[in-house]
Amino acid sequence: MASEKLSPELTKSRMKAAQEIDFEVDGVCGEHVFKTIDAHCRAIGAPHPFIFFPLLTVIASCMGVKAIFTVNEEWHEPSILWTVVAARKGEKKTPACQRLLKPMAKLETDLRNEDDDNDKAPSPDRQPQLLVDYFSFEELHSLMSRSGCQILAIYDEVMTLYQQLDLYKPSGSKIDKTTLLSLFNGSSWNRNFKNNTTGKMENTAFNYSGFIQPKFLIDMLQRDDQAGFYDRIMVVCPPEISVPFQDLQVPMPADIVQFYAVFKAIRDLHQAGDIIRYTFDEEAKKTFAQYHDDLQDQKSSTDDENKRGHIVKGITHLVRLAGILHVMEQAFNAIAGNLPLTRDSWNTIISTTSLDRAFSIVSYCLNQKWALMPPSFSIDDPQRFLQTNANKIGKFLTCNKLPIPTSFAVQNHLVPPMPHPITGVMTKQPNVQTTLAFMNKLKDMGFGDVEQQSSQNKRQCNVFRKRKYNELNETCQNDLKKLKINTELYDQVFTNAPNPNMAASTSQQPSQPNASPSRSQ
Repeated sequence: MASEKLSPELTKSRMKAAQEIDFEVDGVCGEHVFKTIDAHCRAIGAPHPFIFFPLLTVIASCMGVKAIFTVNEEWHEPSILWTVVAARKGEKKTPACQRLLKPMAKLETDLRNEDDDNDKAPSPDRQPQLLVDYFSFEELHSLMSRSGCQILAIYDEVMTLYQQLDLYKPSGSKIDKTTLLSLFNGSSWNRNFKNNTTGKMENTAFNYSGFIQPKFLIDMLQRDDQAGFYDRIMVVCPPEISVPFQDLQVPMPADIVQFYAVFKAIRDLHQAGDIIRYTFDEEAKKTFAQYHDDLQDQKSSTDDENKRGHIVKGITHLVRLAGILHVMEQAFNAIAGNLPLTRDSWNTIISTTSLDRAFSIVSYCLNQKWALMPPSFSIDDPQRFLQTNANKIGKFLTCNKLPIPTSFAVQNHLVPPMPHPITGVMTKQPNVQTTLAFMNKLKDMGFGDVEQQSSQNKRQCNVFRKRKYNELNETCQNDLKKLKINTELYDQVFTNAPNPNMAASTSQQPSQPNASPSRSQ
């Protein structure tokens, strides 16, 4: 990654670019989840992501090592999610943390009280914990070993954790960082202690979430991430809001689902027996394959090694998020409906709804990183654009639709990753602006024209009207050969699905092969 000197102005511009990326929490969760999140945010005057993203991590931690999300026989993901929210000083970071820490602390106390009632209760220094803050890695291993091999950390300043890796023990920081990287995968953890004993955990679930000042996050993402540490973290930098005191909504509504009830229900359900294995239904499997391939295409579109790492981990996050969202929705809905949460009634099949929501979150978080990181993407070179987006361009140019509206291209996943034409931020989730940019690129290459057309509701929309094969210049025809598209396949839309508007247009305006834009060959 090309490193730029981080001036205050550059830091501010990247932060602003991230904050301008649209994201609505109510679009990625159900009614009961959003109602609870919204109530907490209105009570403290904080944006919804301040609660939503740490909540995802807490839900993952409540499942711990007793949940597995399965893609196929060889691909299983643990219930581990690391989330970081960027916020400046004075933006309600600590109150937001407390909204989640307090119910988890109460749950931890209740579990300890249950142990105290047991005749075989462990000594106070051997009791299990759900939460941790400051630690050495020897202490962390010991703590997790007696706590079901899992633990949760929530920080109002997550730099506390990162500084431990770099500063707490300089001579061993590299080892600790390597350990933390392996914990992201839920790996086994062996530790040799000074008294010549060895501790071993077969599976682990170390979850953490927290807040960080944008300048520190931007500085972290500026560096070459050779170890792949930062790509494991989902980061967001939501826009700042200012809520007058009289607009704070306290007390909170009495009819919302309480976090404590959700956390306890999920933990009790998963810790009561064997590992619960979550799988995708048949429709979700097909959708996942499409999302997986889309992200792989996005990885191929950049030579930036750091960005490639973030995209690959985005696929990992997609699987885990789908499972976490599925569990969160099910628990909230059951508690809101006073329904029993038992293993017999619990649904372990992840639907397309959860997967679609997960993909929206992954796309948003990747776009956040692209805004906060140094830019490295360009579509100026037609041949590079063609090579890196061959799959999508091929589908677009051979689809059985003439002309192709922007809405059709979005709905049918015909648009590759594109930088937003205004912000320059890479946008994986297609929208009107990026789809139009894609169409204009194909227009510049000589494949057709972009026009405005009235839709059925009489609103103007942009459409792409491709040229027939014999109207293309030689460069475009050579490009189709590279895409392995022959004349019949390319022209089939003109013969199989004639369009009245197209017929009228061609009858009034005879084709002019020599009028298509030319490019150097």
